[in-house]
Amino acid sequence: MPHDIFISHASADKAVADLVCATLEQNGLRCWIAPRDILPGADWGSSIVGAIRTSRAMVLVFSDAANASRHIPREIERAIGHVIPIIPLRIEDVQPRGSLEYSLSSVHWLDMLTPPVEAHVVRLAATLRSILGLPPWVPPDVVAPPRESPQRERTADPSARQAAPTHKPPAPPMPPPPTKASERAPSLASTQDRPRHTANSHRSRFRLPVLIGIGVASLSLVLVIINLISSGKDPQTPDSLSTCTSDNPQEKAMAACTEVIDAGAGKASERASAHRARALLFETLGNNDLALSDYSAAIALQPQDPLAYMLRGILNFRHGDKQRAFEDTNQAIALDPKYADAYVNRAYFYREGGLSDLALQDYNSVLAIRSDLGARSNRATLYLERRQSDLAITDGTTLMALYPQYPEGYWIRGIAQFQKKDYRAAVLDFDSAIIAVRPRGDSAFLFFCRGVANQWAGLNAQAEADLKAALKLEPNISKDLVKYGLVPKRSLNN
Repeated sequence: MPHDIFISHASADKAVADLVCATLEQNGLRCWIAPRDILPGADWGSSIVGAIRTSRAMVLVFSDAANASRHIPREIERAIGHVIPIIPLRIEDVQPRGSLEYSLSSVHWLDMLTPPVEAHVVRLAATLRSILGLPPWVPPDVVAPPRESPQRERTADPSARQAAPTHKPPAPPMPPPPTKASERAPSLASTQDRPRHTANSHRSRFRLPVLIGIGVASLSLVLVIINLISSGKDPQTPDSLSTCTSDNPQEKAMAACTEVIDAGAGKASERASAHRARALLFETLGNNDLALSDYSAAIALQPQDPLAYMLRGILNFRHGDKQRAFEDTNQAIALDPKYADAYVNRAYFYREGGLSDLALQDYNSVLAIRSDLGARSNRATLYLERRQSDLAITDGTTLMALYPQYPEGYWIRGIAQFQKKDYRAAVLDFDSAIIAVRPRGDSAFLFFCRGVANQWAGLNAQAEADLKAALKLEPNISKDLVKYGLVPKRSLNN
């Protein structure tokens, strides 16, 4: 069958090529890629030649491995011979060598060297649709992200932020009470080194999904956040403020924060930092009223700083004041429309209230701002809950390419493959997830997933071993996976 795009890539770049393929197909372009589209028993060379001949354009995933490939120059020559446009997508900062230097000397390049890489592939899709004379792609079943506001530059001194808009965004409708204590949505660690102060994540370097049974991530904020609050301080910052906003013992830090606040001198930004830091300390001690008071004081000193609004919103949500939580988070976003962490928090609030469409919009907004493991993983789980399996596969494949050391992409795609009844493919993805997580300990969730997929694939011995291992680690694990349709074919006693 004719395809729109032939994807040429070196085997070492398969993960990136799969990401490109998934994104282009999500944008309505039919792709041919090896080995996926080579029929069992078919001759490899003949299949590639035929696919190039019947494609309308070629995308070359270009890297140093592509330079070294023996096959890619032949594929490029075939495309040139059939007058097929070639779009090289450079994923490494290298130049073509040998015959590729000659073949690609007059071809316009697209670079995929800077994050977020997904944005470059989306631009590639738009370029290809234009080359092929196709209209802009409008996904039929995706909630469109909110319209982006212009980039607002972050400054080291929060007091130097631009003024807030004169209008206040309308408050979202209050979500209905959650049907259970928590939604048990995945809580995923960011791969970034800086602290992540989101409503649904701890700051551990790695955390399996909450649905595995580890427990719902409370909205707790750890002291390491204070390092972010103090980032960008003036070199002349008083010693007491440095002590207040650094990772020091609680009593020492509390005394230093109080000293800065009680002195009533210095910059408003310094006193606001002290109030925020002390609020976090009060939270760790369970003094939430005092924490709220300090957040409000920080806002009074720096009304244009979104961080204090966001932190106060998290605390309000933790303690049941959802309306004020939304108001604070909305204000943080109004002050800085590119504040990705605020969107992540609001998405969590929406999910807790069952408003998945609005959560999806916020996850889309985060991913338009930056590449984010947690946002993409949580968006993928929403797709799984809605049985939008192809979209979940796209996100899972992207996660595998961007974060191959983490299991999220593998198990997300595995569940999506299970939903599509491709049980053998699901088993392979769960195998990869178990390998990725093994250095950090066994996972009842992943054993259960693989066990159920093995059952439906007819691999009964493997299924029984996996399910017994899962239930030994977490007896109630099956209850957490019903929403994804991951239900055993039969009980272990049958």
